[in-house]
Amino acid sequence: MKYLITLCVITLFLIPKTALCIPEPAVRLMDVRAVKLGRYFEAHKCPLIPYIDDFITAADKYDIDYRLLPAISTIESQCGKIYPRKTNNPFGWGSARIGFDSIPSGIDYITGQLANSRYYAGKTTERKLATYCPNPTYPSRVLKLIHEIDEAD
Repeated sequence: MKYLITLCVITLFLIPKTALCIPEPAVRLMDVRAVKLGRYFEAHKCPLIPYIDDFITAADKYDIDYRLLPAISTIESQCGKIYPRKTNNPFGWGSARIGFDSIPSGIDYITGQLANSRYYAGKTTERKLATYCPNPTYPSRVLKLIHEIDEAD
């Protein structure tokens, strides 16, 4: 009996850990943030819907509010409808004179700047927005849209 127990214990140590793990379900649960952005973009007839995952991925990567850049794009380009297409910059970054290789690369770059650059790091969202655009009404307008994203149904 002792031999059998010892054999079982040794066998358990020899089995790869991956063989003991329960596989992940094939279907990934929908991120509620993606649902909210989708509803918001649909309500605004926003052509940025294909980039929802890029907004969320960049926000997670840089630990910043996922709603910030979509709200900025609503003001800067009517939610991605009106901007110089060749710039891939519906965010008004650099007064819309700066271009990116793609919209996802622009999302990643700008989100990183809003999180970590010396002009934005350590500031509240409201102060970041005041730096982004010096118009005194800009922060409150963007913050209103950020709240609208949460309420999108």
